[in-house]
Amino acid sequence: MRPGIIIYNKLKLAFIHVPKNAGLSVIHSIRTHSPRTSGTLGHYPMRNLSDSELSQLNALKTFAVVRNPWSRLVSGYCFLRQGGINRKDKLRKILLTPLLRLEFNKFVRYSSRILLVKGYFEPLYERNSYYLWLLLHILPQSYWICSNSKRILVKRIIRFESLQSEISQLMSENGIDNFILSHRNKSINTDYQNWYTEESRNLVGEIYKSDIETFDYTF
Repeated sequence: MRPGIIIYNKLKLAFIHVPKNAGLSVIHSIRTHSPRTSGTLGHYPMRNLSDSELSQLNALKTFAVVRNPWSRLVSGYCFLRQGGINRKDKLRKILLTPLLRLEFNKFVRYSSRILLVKGYFEPLYERNSYYLWLLLHILPQSYWICSNSKRILVKRIIRFESLQSEISQLMSENGIDNFILSHRNKSINTDYQNWYTEESRNLVGEIYKSDIETFDYTF
C-alpha cells in the first residue's frame, strides 16, 4: 500500500494520514493494540490510487482525521519553521527560508499565490510537483481524502477538535475499550485565532474553501 495509508490487519481498519492532523499520534497509539500493520509513514492522495488499491481499501473500515483549516495552517507554519521531524522536512525548511522568515500573516499572503485557484487554472501545486512536495504539510485536506469531484473517499471522518473522544469511540466499536491517545509531534499550544488579521483570515477562507465546505468548518 502507498505511504501514509496504514492498515491494521487485526482490526481491519485503514488510516489515511492527512498532514498536520495528529497522524503520528493515531498511528502509534493504535499500533500498541494492533501491532501487525501494512504500510509505511508518509502521505499519498487517495484520488491517485489505482482501482485495485481503492478496491482493497473499500473492503476495510477507512478513516481520517480532519482539522479546522485556520488552526491547521498555524500548526503547519510552526512545524515548518522548526524544521519538521526528518531530513526531508529540514530540506523543506531550507528551501522555504525566504517564506518562513516572514511574519505569519505575510506568510499566508505569499503562500496563497501557490495554493489559490487562479482563474480557470488549478492551483499551482497541482501543475508543478515541486510545489506539491514543498508545501505538502499545508495542502488542502480534501486533496488527500477526496476525489477530484470532491467526494469523500473514507468511510469515517474524525475531527481533530474532539480527537480523543471520537477515536476512543471508533476503538470501542472495534473491541478496544479505554483507548488512550498518546501525543507525538505536538504543535505549539496556542489560540490560532490570535494569529490572524482580517485579511489573512479571509485568504485562508479562499485557500481552503473546499475543506471548509466539505468538512463544515468556520473560523
